[in-house]
Amino acid sequence: LADNISDIVIWVSAGGRILYASPSAQTLGFTPESLVHRPLVDFIHPEDRARASQLLNRVFEEDNRDVKLTGEFRFLIRRRPDELVWLEGYANAIRDPEGRPRSAVINFRDVTERRTLEEDLRDAKTHAEAAAQAKSEFLANMSHEIRTPLTGVIGFSSLLARVPGLPALAETYIRKVIASGETLLAVVNDILDFSKLEAGQVDLDPGPFHLRDFLDEVIDLFAAQAEAKGLRLELQLSDPTPEYLLADRSRVQQVLVNLLSNALKFTEEGSIRVEARYHWNRSVLEISVTDTGVGVSDELLEKLFQRFTQADGSISRRFGGSGLGLSICRQLTKLMGGSISARSKPGAGSTFTFDLVAPPAGDVAPAVPAEALEDAQDSLRILVVDDVEANREIVRALLEAVGQQVEEASGGQEAVSLAVRQTFDLILMDLQMPGMDGFATTRAIRQLSPENGTTPIVALSANVLPEHVAEAERAGMNDHIGKPIVPARLIATINRWAGVRVPAESVETQP
Repeated sequence: LADNISDIVIWVSAGGRILYASPSAQTLGFTPESLVHRPLVDFIHPEDRARASQLLNRVFEEDNRDVKLTGEFRFLIRRRPDELVWLEGYANAIRDPEGRPRSAVINFRDVTERRTLEEDLRDAKTHAEAAAQAKSEFLANMSHEIRTPLTGVIGFSSLLARVPGLPALAETYIRKVIASGETLLAVVNDILDFSKLEAGQVDLDPGPFHLRDFLDEVIDLFAAQAEAKGLRLELQLSDPTPEYLLADRSRVQQVLVNLLSNALKFTEEGSIRVEARYHWNRSVLEISVTDTGVGVSDELLEKLFQRFTQADGSISRRFGGSGLGLSICRQLTKLMGGSISARSKPGAGSTFTFDLVAPPAGDVAPAVPAEALEDAQDSLRILVVDDVEANREIVRALLEAVGQQVEEASGGQEAVSLAVRQTFDLILMDLQMPGMDGFATTRAIRQLSPENGTTPIVALSANVLPEHVAEAERAGMNDHIGKPIVPARLIATINRWAGVRVPAESVETQP
């Protein structure tokens, strides 16, 4: 059998010398006779000889009867010393009548092609991981670089819109600037969300929330737009439903906001209706958004959920959009244990329905202790830390408009210097600053300032990726507000932390 198979069969003594070599050894450029009486390891690449010797030694151990002895080694080729062949060897001991191993037969098979493919796959994996890392870094930088100027565009436009006595034409232009800035921000958010979902970097943060209040709040976000277009915006909550549900409120809101935004975009007259119902037997919340808009045909309906896809090219030309919103909705609902679907007819409107697993939640305690809210001051001393003057100016204007006292620091060192001399009720901290960044500044304030060791510190940054938020928390920050700044969210965050001191033992001061 050994004389006629393509595998190379070698019979070796207990000392590792070759007793027999099959004719197929000629594939390595050796005649069988030239191999006999020579040590097997002489024909193995020097870098692999130690591992080959270990395998041979194990063959001749008496307690290895049930052990599968295999290995892969590079063999030298006669007359072509620069070329190597990978051989995979299977070793079996030949035992005497008492069961002691006296010699061994090793069956070698050429696995060079497989090893080459494996190496190519490893290289491809390395390149893919490097590309993914580069993509993540690019997205983080892109997010920061686009959000930073958008803070100025949206922030100053919003402040300008409040200036009394503006001409009607100027007010119109300002509204268009704000709308354009918010549209650009929505595109940036879509791209980031899609990339994070594709990379599996989105983690849910479930918590209890009041269902009716949640739906009312989301509906209110679109009330003014619906009224401006003359549309009826309706909410129908089917009874009975739990008062509180356990789910990731922000992600549920993201899906619902996307569907409502689309409904408003594509509906010129009629109504938009939001219906919510609860399936008690499955602990599933189901929400539908029905409009009387343009609608789409059946063959185009499924395409809407594909990334970078819209029903036809005229939609992007007329209404804009990245074509990512519904793809993100599908991935988010799947992440939350649910699904999303649509029904539509051209000219007769559309209904988009999504569901998610949301068990009922019991009584919910307030996020901030009631006594802390009762002790909150009407006017807080707030330190704003940001290396961009325009950003500090926007925050100062927004906070002073609601009666807050504001101090500014243009960098980390100045912030620490102020924090060791004065006591603040709240610190708003940029993350990406030259010299001492926001993370180091926060740790320094926690370590060096007895006056502000327990002061709430809120990140106020264009760095909004999950790793940035987590790093800010580890540095000792208590909350996070993304740029561009949404005035309502900024004021809500200020109110949430008013009068609160954070426990000193909860602050991590090591990088």
